[in-house]
Amino acid sequence: MLVLLVLFALSAWAQTTTLTAPWLLVYDPEGRPRWEIRMERLVRTKDGWEGENVSVTLFFE
Repeated sequence: MLVLLVLFALSAWAQTTTLTAPWLLVYDPEGRPRWEIRMERLVRTKDGWEGENVSVTLFFE
């Protein structure tokens, strides 16, 4: 998680960041994926950051 924060902090200086999908993937304690967030681009706005073409996938058994 720390590596992810460092990488995001380094890219925060840019105005636009292109991301590879999935951007965030969360696993349960057994190692199975539970949900993921995908987006094509992360753009800096005057109020913060905004994702473009964002999708969220929930995994059910």
